[in-house]
Amino acid sequence: MTSQSRTSVDQNGRNEPGAQMKRADAARRLLPLLLTSLAVAIMYGVASVRNPPGQEARTTWRAIGAIYPRISDSGEAIVFSFQGAIWRIARDGGIMRRLTGGPGFDAQPAWSHDESRIAYVNTSSGELRLINAETGVGLKLPGRPLANGRLYFHPQNSRLLGNFGPDKSEVRQQALAWLDFENGGIRPVLDPPRHIEVFCLSPDGERIAFVSFQDVEGEQGGHNGPQADVWIVPSNGGEPRKLTRFRSRIFDLDWRGGNLYFTTDLGGAHNDLWVLPLDDPSQARKLTFGQADEDSPSTSADGRWLVYTDNHENATALVVRDLNSGDQKTLSVSRLDFGQPTGKIRLLAMEKGTQQPLVVRVSLQQQGGKYFAPVGSLYRIHRTLEHFYCDGQAEITLPASKYLVRVFRGLEYRVAQQEFELAPDQNITLRLELERWTHPASRSWYSGESHIHANYGYGHWYNTPETMRLQLEGEGLNVANFMVANSDTDGVFDREFFRGAPDPRSAPQTILYCNEEFRATLWGHMTLINLKQLVEPIFTGFPIRPTCRTDTSTTLTRPITLPIRS
Repeated sequence: MTSQSRTSVDQNGRNEPGAQMKRADAARRLLPLLLTSLAVAIMYGVASVRNPPGQEARTTWRAIGAIYPRISDSGEAIVFSFQGAIWRIARDGGIMRRLTGGPGFDAQPAWSHDESRIAYVNTSSGELRLINAETGVGLKLPGRPLANGRLYFHPQNSRLLGNFGPDKSEVRQQALAWLDFENGGIRPVLDPPRHIEVFCLSPDGERIAFVSFQDVEGEQGGHNGPQADVWIVPSNGGEPRKLTRFRSRIFDLDWRGGNLYFTTDLGGAHNDLWVLPLDDPSQARKLTFGQADEDSPSTSADGRWLVYTDNHENATALVVRDLNSGDQKTLSVSRLDFGQPTGKIRLLAMEKGTQQPLVVRVSLQQQGGKYFAPVGSLYRIHRTLEHFYCDGQAEITLPASKYLVRVFRGLEYRVAQQEFELAPDQNITLRLELERWTHPASRSWYSGESHIHANYGYGHWYNTPETMRLQLEGEGLNVANFMVANSDTDGVFDREFFRGAPDPRSAPQTILYCNEEFRATLWGHMTLINLKQLVEPIFTGFPIRPTCRTDTSTTLTRPITLPIRS
C-alpha cells in the first residue's frame, strides 16, 4: 500500500496513486503443481496491518500513514495527505487538523510563501484545487486545470509550477508549466513541452531543477541503466543545462540554499535522503541510513528544518530534523481534529452461522465523502475503492455522518455490506456476517498466487510477513509465492525474508513462501518456486551493474508433489 517505500497508495507520486496502478499483478488461475485452483488478484506491494482491539483508544500515534509532507516557509507547520484528505500539524506534533473533505483522494499539498493558501491535487478527478491554509475553505481558481505530481508556488504567489493540462487531458499529456492564478493561462517551461515527474523550484523562483532517466519508450525500465541526469533550466524557459549524472534513480527533489535534497535507493533496495551541493555535485552525500525508506524531503525557508517520511514501522511516520544541530524526532500525534463532531464505531467481522471471527478486507466510506481506516492501518486503493485489512475487529473514530461499510474475503464468501448513521459522541458496534458459498479446500483445491512482490519501490508502506499474511487471509488465499527480485536498479527487494522454506509466520491454511523472480531485460522474467537457496545472480542484462557470482553446483529447486485433479 505503494511506493516512493515499498507499496501503497501511490496517489500522484513518483510512480503514481495512474502510474501506481502498474504495480498490480493480474489475477491468475494457478496449476495444481503450484498448489492452486482459484486465483485471486493481489496487487504489488499491497499494504495492511493488524488492527488490535482498542487501537483507536491509544493516546498517541507515530506511524499514522501520512504522505507527501511539506513544511511551511516559517518551519512552524507541516501539511500532508492522510487517508485521502489534506491535514496540517505543528512542527512539534500534537493535534493534526483536517482541511479537506468531499469525494476523491487529495494529495501533493503545497504552501504559498505567505502561508495563507494551500494548493493540492484531487487525484481521483485530476483537478487542481486551492484552499485557505487555516480554515480549509475552498478558493476559486480560473478554469478547471488538471494537474499531477508536486506543486510549487512562485515566491510572488501569483502563479504555480506543476504538470498541468486542460480539462480532459491525460496525465502524460500534462506538461511542466506555470499556471497563472489571475487568468488561468498555462505556459510550458520546456520546448517542446513535456511531462516531468521529478522537479523542484529554486527558492528565488528563478530556476528549476529536474531529472531525466536513461529509459527508452518501448523498452523495460532500467535496460539502459538506472542513472539519473539532473538538469537546471531558467524558470521562464530556455535551454536546460546538465548539472550532473547521478548513479541511480532520483525520486524527489527539494531546493534550499545551495543544495538539492533528494531521495534515492543507491546501493540497496531502500530509499535514503541525500544532499547534493550545486557548486560541486561530486560531493553528494547520504543523510539517512535507515533499514526502511526515507522519502519526500521538504525544507523550511531558512534551511534549518527538514521534514520527511519514514516507514520502518510499516506505515509512514513524519520525521523532523534540525539541520543546524542534527537532532531529529519522529512526530507524535495526540488527536485527530476533523473540524466537526465525531463518534466511534466498532466493526466485528465473522462467518455467518459459525460466528467465527474472520480476517477481511473492509471498505468504509462516508456518504458523498472520503474513505476511512484505523489510524496506522496500511490502506490501499483498487481503482476507486479504498480498503484496509481487518483481523476480526477494528475501532475507528469518524465524523458524525452517514456511511456505507462493505466487507470482503476473497471469492469464497459473499460480500457483506451495511449502511449506518453515526451521531455526535455516539459509540456503536456493527456485526457484519459473511456467508460462505463454496469451500474448495474441503475438496483438496487450494487458492493461491504465484507472483507477489511484497515491496517493490513503488509506494509508501513497508511490508513484512506479518502484514502480508493478513492480506492473504483477507483475500482468502491459501498459498502465496513472494519473490526476491530487483526492479530496474541494483537494489534487490525482500532478500531479508528468504528462508528456504515456508515462513514461520505461516499457518495451516495460509502458507507464505518467499522465493525468487529472475529478471533479465532481454530474455524476460522467470518465476522460481520452492527454493532452498537463492539462485545467483538475482538479475542480469542491466548495464553498469555489480558483478554477481553464479553458483550452479547445487540443485536449487525440487518439485511439489500434490494430487492432480481435473
